[in-house]
Amino acid sequence: MLGTGIRKIGIAYMLARRIYIRTISTLVMMVVCFSTFSALGVRAQTPSITEQIAVNPQVLEQSIKREVDAIAENSVLTNVEKEQVLEIYRSAVGRLSDGGTDRDDAEQYINNREKSSENVVNIREGLAEILDDLNDFSRDLFQEIDDQKLELGELEQTLALESSRLSVLRGELVQLQSDRTILEQFSTDEPVARAANDQKIVELSTQMRAQQFDTLTGVDKASYALAQASMYARQQSNTELNARKDGLSAETNLLAVMIEYKTAQITQESHLVNALRIKTGSARTLVAEQKHELALRELTGVVDKNPLLQAYARGNVDMSLQLLELAQAKEDLPAIEARINRQIDQVKFDRNITDQILDTKTTSRSYGVHLRELRQQQPSFTRIRLEMKARNIELQDVLFQKIITQEALELFNASALDITAEIAKFEASADPSIVPYNVLEATDIATLRALYESRRDILNALASYSVLKTRNLGKVNALQARLLDDVLALCALLDGRLLWLPSTETVGFAWPGKVLDGLQHTLRAKNIAQLADGFGVGLKNNFFFVFIAVLILGLVYTFHERFKPLLSGMGSRVGRVQKDSYILTPIAIVDGMVRAVPWALIPLLIGLIFNSSTVDTSLAVPLMRTCLLIAGLTFFGMTLREWCHKGALFDLHFRVDDELRGRLIKHLPWLLVAQALSVMLIGATRYNLDYDSGASALGELGFLIGAISLSIFTFKISWARSKAFKGSLRDSDGIYLRHEKWFFMLAMVVPAITAILTLFGYYETARLLLARFFVSFGILMTAYVLHGLFRRTVVIAQRRLALEQARARRDQAVKTRMEKVAAEERGEIPVPSLDYDRIDLETINRQSSQLVNIFVFIGTVGVLWALWSSLLPALSVFNDVEIWGYDKVDTAGRIILDADNGRPIREVISFWNLLQAFGIGFVTWLAARNLPGFLEIFVLKRMNMEQSSRFAIVTVLGYIIFIIGVLVAFDKLGTQWAQLQWIVAALSVGIGLGLQAIFANFVSGLIILFERPVRIGDYITVGDISGTVTRIQIRATTLMDLDNKETLIPNQELVSQRVTNWTLTNSVTRLIVNVGIAYGSDTELAHGVMLETIKANPNVLIHPEPTVLFLGFGDSTLDFEIRVFLRDFVQRYIVSHELHMALDAALHKAGIEIAFPQRDLHIKYPGESATPQKPVFSKSIARNPVKKLGQKSVKKSVKKKR
Repeated sequence: MLGTGIRKIGIAYMLARRIYIRTISTLVMMVVCFSTFSALGVRAQTPSITEQIAVNPQVLEQSIKREVDAIAENSVLTNVEKEQVLEIYRSAVGRLSDGGTDRDDAEQYINNREKSSENVVNIREGLAEILDDLNDFSRDLFQEIDDQKLELGELEQTLALESSRLSVLRGELVQLQSDRTILEQFSTDEPVARAANDQKIVELSTQMRAQQFDTLTGVDKASYALAQASMYARQQSNTELNARKDGLSAETNLLAVMIEYKTAQITQESHLVNALRIKTGSARTLVAEQKHELALRELTGVVDKNPLLQAYARGNVDMSLQLLELAQAKEDLPAIEARINRQIDQVKFDRNITDQILDTKTTSRSYGVHLRELRQQQPSFTRIRLEMKARNIELQDVLFQKIITQEALELFNASALDITAEIAKFEASADPSIVPYNVLEATDIATLRALYESRRDILNALASYSVLKTRNLGKVNALQARLLDDVLALCALLDGRLLWLPSTETVGFAWPGKVLDGLQHTLRAKNIAQLADGFGVGLKNNFFFVFIAVLILGLVYTFHERFKPLLSGMGSRVGRVQKDSYILTPIAIVDGMVRAVPWALIPLLIGLIFNSSTVDTSLAVPLMRTCLLIAGLTFFGMTLREWCHKGALFDLHFRVDDELRGRLIKHLPWLLVAQALSVMLIGATRYNLDYDSGASALGELGFLIGAISLSIFTFKISWARSKAFKGSLRDSDGIYLRHEKWFFMLAMVVPAITAILTLFGYYETARLLLARFFVSFGILMTAYVLHGLFRRTVVIAQRRLALEQARARRDQAVKTRMEKVAAEERGEIPVPSLDYDRIDLETINRQSSQLVNIFVFIGTVGVLWALWSSLLPALSVFNDVEIWGYDKVDTAGRIILDADNGRPIREVISFWNLLQAFGIGFVTWLAARNLPGFLEIFVLKRMNMEQSSRFAIVTVLGYIIFIIGVLVAFDKLGTQWAQLQWIVAALSVGIGLGLQAIFANFVSGLIILFERPVRIGDYITVGDISGTVTRIQIRATTLMDLDNKETLIPNQELVSQRVTNWTLTNSVTRLIVNVGIAYGSDTELAHGVMLETIKANPNVLIHPEPTVLFLGFGDSTLDFEIRVFLRDFVQRYIVSHELHMALDAALHKAGIEIAFPQRDLHIKYPGESATPQKPVFSKSIARNPVKKLGQKSVKKSVKKKR
């Protein structure tokens, strides 16, 4: 039964298997048939690659040659058409050449693929030999070089050859690395290039099938040939792509082996070059020593001979000593060059790793940790710059020595030894007490010639060594400059990305446990014991220093208590004009700092003790740095607290309100305790931070304590202060306290944000930002204290100046009163004197305050920029956020194509460009708003320029700043002239239609500013409107009339209409006053009285001289006209009033009557005789004879009807 069951199960399994196989086969056949029919359908719509038109390049080339020859004899085509056809044929020949090149490349790729295995084997064999040679530690290159017994010249020649070979090898390695980069890019570019070729082949095939070749002539026939050549080139390009793709793996393998082989060759050659350099340097030193010994022997041989020979031998010794010092250089330049090359290679490797990490576009914690380690491993910029600076100084010295040596050598080579000249030179430079022999013997001359030849040899060697060292120093400096550029570029890239990469794990439920682990690991008994031992050893080593520190603390406390009454007395002098002093505020500043010293000296002392400890512990150095940081933090906080006490700096000198000072005194102690705890936890874990251990969590805990305590402190300081500050603008407190709420909000929000960043794993980013924020607060507080100090100095100076002026005015008043009494006793009329020496204190106060504000602002901004500028590369991450893009065009509006691939050059506008545009716009707004005024106050006013000229310069400068800023901002947004020209055209149409008046006013404003027919301060009349020009703006000019009303006059009217400018070239104006006196008055007396009266007016100018003219006889008056000249048009109404009042009083006093109109009435009755009757006067006229003064007299005849 069991066997039958098993057999049935086997039969069922076989049947099921057979059904399954048939089902799968049917499905596969259906898929194949569907694919075939789909392909046939596609083939029916577009020609496939297999249906391409075959092109024979040889036949096509011969056909083109025949056509080109036939064009020369063609009389139907014009010269222009012939040139066009020939150009097309030339393009076709070029495309055939491209196709032939691709075909040859394909064949070369195939051959390389077939031989790649053999080449790899051969290269690996050579690589194995080089590696065996490099790993053979028994080989001694120095001994091999010594065995060859090469002279110095041969060593230098060999070194030059091997150095040149090493440079060639490095160039070949660079080329191989570039080929590998191109090969890696081929996998991405190949499908794109193939698709482009296939699409173009399809288009060309369709185009050629639509034409009948036999019917084509001229340009069409040439275009057909070009299409054939292009199809052939595209086909061969595909062939080349196929060949390279097939051999891509083999080529990649071969290239990797070649790079490895070339690297080994460079290493081997570098060892040889270094050995040759060392041996060459040793040989140079040996030659220099030999020359120096020879010079010493020569000096010994002439000790008892002629002083000239002795002096010459001593000169040779000095030169040989310079040669020896030059050969025995302190720096081993070959070793330095090798070290710099290794650093350059390491930086390149780090840059490659960085690029690969950043190309992944991920922000994992492990990547952040690795990149931060790379950043810390980079060489120091400062050290590299210092080394380059020192080497440049040495290079200048060697260059100077080379020039001196070459000049001396040229003199030697120019002529033979002149014994007479040498004797004269020696006598001119030698000590007068040394008298040489006048006649040199034959042996002396022979010795002098030998010394002369020795000096020539020394000079030759010295010149050679100087040139060589100059070249080596320049080479090392060039390498170090290259290293500096590479390091700067890499660090800028890292700094731009590290800020946005996490550094620790996100705070989660396991975080408290990690904190406890970190505490246990940090505070374990072993560490505590090591710290205790270190502290004890440091205390023993610095017992005297500790004693001095304690003594200083005692002295500070003692002297401060003794000087406390004196300081209180100084505080009572603040604000009192006669007792206030410049030194009081600096004393108050120093007093607060001295009071804070004892608090900061304790952690400082502990840190210095640990610094001098010799016990090796991992916590000693971090604890020392932490104590120093706590000391600085304590000193700053306690100084601030001491300044807040009553009678201290912030109370008496800066007038800070009591509420703010009280809150600072109350809350600063616990803030300092919290910050000290935070710094201790961060410092104890920072320098041995493992990002996956409890130390990381402990550091995060310390940072959270510091950040949260800062936010709580700011909240407690600023809470409920808004009610006390809503009622006042606080203009007198300066920019700090006027914007207090914004400073408090910033101080509350920034620490909270950094705490949130820490919770999400961005611990290093938060620590960096908060540290800079804290330092920025210290900088602002320092700027506030300096600003207050400068303001106090200015205020004291102004008060003293005001006091001096008050005293001078008092003395002047007494003197004037005494002079007046004396003049009255003599019967004279005292003339009041003008005060030309009085100083405008209000203007000085305003300008001094502006100067102090600008000085402090520029200094603060400069320091803050130096602090935060290192974080600017971090903003470059926004450069990866693309906003929009466009194809770059030329000035004619045509799209610019890439010369390599023929694609349009794409310009991308990123979020970083947008931020830059907004930043440039904001800076432009600030500059256009403030820079012209700053220039006017501090530059133009000191150039003795008129106000109108200054205003014109300032206005035009504002326009220029605005235009430049707008153009730069638009350039950051990718706006080009080819795109702006349409906007300009539209604006031109708009100007011609609706904006014509506005544009005319703008141009008229520029004309007014440059031609200056109207200036600021001029009094002008336009139509029936008169007033003083107060502003000239872009559209209109503002006039202020005598009623203090402002009227806007369009600039176009000032240019196109008649304008009367009363003060254009001369502000002097003439005033005419008409006076009529009664008939019968003494005209001579009247003339003298009026002339004397107008001259007595102080506002009437003496030059031109005032005049009084008797113009004629009026109806009822003798008409006089008074003409006076005034300094300013504004005085016309005031002086007119003064003259009328004075003339009326003077004429009345002289008994001269001012005439008035008279009326005579003649009444005639009919029948009466013509005898004139006695006139009858009207009662009203008789009662009020001056009622109609100023009107013409009228005679009336009244007829009365009977």
